Amino acid sequence: ARYLELGNVRLVAEQLVAEGIGAPLRVSSKGQAIGGCPLTRGQLNYILKNPIYAGNIAHKGTVHPGNHDAIIEREKWDRVQARLAANVQGERSARVSSTSLLTGLLYDADREPLVPVHARKAKTQYRYYVSRFLQHGTEPGARTGMRIPAREIEQVVRQELTSLMGDPLLLAHACGLVITPEMLAQINQDCANALPEMLRSNAKLAGIVSRITIRTDRIDIELALAGISKLFGVPASHHSEQTFTQSASVRLTRTGHVVRLVHDNGVAALKQADPSLVRLILKARHWWNELAKGEITIQILAVREGVSASYITRVVRLAFLAPDIVEAILAGTMRAGIDGVTMVRTGAVPEDWDKQRMRFLSGVSG
Repeated sequence: ARYLELGNVRLVAEQLVAEGIGAPLRVSSKGQAIGGCPLTRGQLNYILKNPIYAGNIAHKGTVHPGNHDAIIEREKWDRVQARLAANVQGERSARVSSTSLLTGLLYDADREPLVPVHARKAKTQYRYYVSRFLQHGTEPGARTGMRIPAREIEQVVRQELTSLMGDPLLLAHACGLVITPEMLAQINQDCANALPEMLRSNAKLAGIVSRITIRTDRIDIELALAGISKLFGVPASHHSEQTFTQSASVRLTRTGHVVRLVHDNGVAALKQADPSLVRLILKARHWWNELAKGEITIQILAVREGVSASYITRVVRLAFLAPDIVEAILAGTMRAGIDGVTMVRTGAVPEDWDKQRMRFLSGVSG
C-alpha cells in the first residue's frame, strides 16, 4: 500500500528511514548480527517482486502456485507489478511515468496492465498507454493489445471525477456513506480543495481510484470506498462494497495499433483541432483565391506545388465547406475518424451542405 501511494521505490526507502523502519535484526548461528539497518532500494525491489507474498513460488524463472496462503490480495499484487513494470525502463521511463496520471491504474478487459510510453516525432512528444506485453515485445496468442493516446483517456477520467466530486451527496449515497445536512458544506469544500491535486497527481489519484478498466463499449472507473470515506471524513459501513464503479459511455475505435476514444454521439473524447485538417482548409482557401483571380490555372498551380491537378481540385473543394463544418473542424468536434486524408479522397466532399453535415458532423443523420 505504501508503494502504491508513493509510486516510487526511492521515496518508499526514504520514508522508511524517516520512520526508523529497517531490516529486522537477527543473529546467525555463528553469533554474528545481521540486519538492523535501513532497507536498500534493491531489497525493496526484491520484496515487491517476490511472488511468495501472493501465494506463489518462483523456481528457475517459472512461477508456480504455492501451498501457502497469500498475505497480499491478488488485485493489489497486480497493481504493484504494473507500476514496477512501468518504471522498469529506468530514469528515461520514470520521466514519462511522472507525467502520466494513470500509471499503475489502467487495465484492459483481460486484466492486462497498460503502461505509459512516449514517442517523438520531430520536436513533438506523444504519450500513450500501451498493453504491457506489447511494450515488452511478447505478444501472447492472438491478442492484439492496445495503444491509447494518453491525453484522451486522462481527459475522460478527469471529466468523470470532476462530475463525481461536484456532487458529493450523490457519490456518498452510491458508496453507502451516511452524511448529514450539517456535514455537506464542509464535504463540498473538501472535495473542491482535493480535486485539482487529484487531477494532476498520480499518487493523489491512486488514493481515490483503485482501477480503471477499458472495455470496448465503456470505461469503468473503480473508486476505493476507503479513499472516499477518508476524504469525506465519514466511516464506511461494514456492509458496503469495497469499491464503487463509475462507468463512462465511451467506446473504442481502432486505427491500426492506436485505439481512439469516442463518445456515443460520435465526438472524440478529446476535443482538439486536427492540425493537418486546419492546414488543408487554409491551403484550400488560398488556392481558391488564386484561381478565382483568373491569373493561374489548375495545371500551372499543380506544377508549382509539385502535386497533381486532381489533388488541387480535391483540396479546393474544402474551400466550400458549410460554415458550421469549418467551426467544428476548428473546435475539434468533427465526427471521429475524419481527418485530412479522408477529406481529400475522391468524392469525399459533396456539394450540398446538408449532405456534408450528414457525412462529417456527429449527431446529424438523414
